[in-house]
Amino acid sequence: MYKKKSEQEWKNIISDWQNSGLSQTAYIIKHGLSSGTFWNWKKKILGTASRNGAKKAASFVQFSPTNSGKIEICLNGSGTKICVDKNDKEALCTVLQALNVEK
Repeated sequence: MYKKKSEQEWKNIISDWQNSGLSQTAYIIKHGLSSGTFWNWKKKILGTASRNGAKKAASFVQFSPTNSGKIEICLNGSGTKICVDKNDKEALCTVLQALNVEK
């Protein structure tokens, strides 16, 4: 029988994923998690700014094409870099949706 995880358990899962070095998909498969539930908890846990529950706005340091034909997105303050093929509109939309950025 499935046991519902608490918010603290999900915080631990999200933290473990961030430190795992695995892609989100690989982590979900490895641990037998629901991708929809994972995304919802990830958004809830990482998408709140402070005690008042205000939503964090994604901010970018740089959004530019590279010599390799990819678009590099550097997230402000996190050191995270995401590279997407400049001709892959679907992949770019997926990344922006994951970051909860309006088109």
